[in-house]
Amino acid sequence: MTEYWVSQARKFCDTCKCWIADNKSSIEFHESGRKHQLNTEKRLTDIRKRSTIQDKKAEKQAQWIEQMEAAALKDYRNKDLAQGADLSARIFHETKAQREAEKEALTASILAQKAEIQAGQDEKATDLSSCERASSSTSNVSTNDPMPGSSCLQTVVAPKSGTPWHKDPKKWFEAVSEQGHQFFWHVETKESRWDVPSEGFLSIAEQAEIKKKKEAAKAKREVMAQQSKAIHGEHKQEYVSPVPLGPNGKPQPYGSWQAVESVDPDTFDYQTPQVKAAPQAAATLHNDRDYNFKTKATPSLGGTASTNLTSSTSGIVFKKRKVNAEHKKNVRRRTDE
Repeated sequence: MTEYWVSQARKFCDTCKCWIADNKSSIEFHESGRKHQLNTEKRLTDIRKRSTIQDKKAEKQAQWIEQMEAAALKDYRNKDLAQGADLSARIFHETKAQREAEKEALTASILAQKAEIQAGQDEKATDLSSCERASSSTSNVSTNDPMPGSSCLQTVVAPKSGTPWHKDPKKWFEAVSEQGHQFFWHVETKESRWDVPSEGFLSIAEQAEIKKKKEAAKAKREVMAQQSKAIHGEHKQEYVSPVPLGPNGKPQPYGSWQAVESVDPDTFDYQTPQVKAAPQAAATLHNDRDYNFKTKATPSLGGTASTNLTSSTSGIVFKKRKVNAEHKKNVRRRTDE
């Protein structure tokens, strides 16, 4: 059988562009070397530079595309929509005119409100000046006791309900008695009446609608809570042991005792196929078997016990071996014969 040499397995390092022995110790020695680490750092620096250049190119391309889209949209508005050749141009003009009309109406309403506020402030200023003149002209009135009926000394509280921004809540609710008669009851005073209240009331349909909205909001909150639990998981509250009261104990040189908690390992389901065992025949056990042991007796070879044997038994005879005549030729004979 011929002998041949088997070369050792080798591995190519892509970072250093060299071959090394393919074993654990050689690979670890090469990777922990200064040359390999410098080459790795240099390669990472090149990758960062290339990625930065690619990001700048992509950003410039996105800006260029955005400028193209803006220029195209500007030409479409100035040329195509101005002519009104298609349906989209007419819709655009209608919506634009509607927005302008709404903007003008809103501006006019704001100006009117400002004018009303300014007129009210001017009126209050005139009232205050008249009150000051009246107080200075009258000498019989003390300066420490203000006039109880003067309008300039009364504080005006801004209304918090009954305005377009603060609607007055309805406190009368509609209900139906057991006999089917309609009545109204007050939420705060619990007063009930048969006639319709002048302040307005909340009908049964409106009550059902409000209840439906509350239930929908509650269901939405529950769904959002479940979704947040599914994404972030349930935050379990850690048990904080109570701090023992009293003087501090003697410090231990090796630290205090800590209770070790046994943590059960997580069981993973590898989804392996279940192998069913082959059916086995039921074995029949027999515990009632009887075993009979017999003693084997051998004939006597002679001696004192031979007298007990019968006369018909023959003794043991050793036969003499017969020497073959051909075998005598090989036997060395005497020289004197």
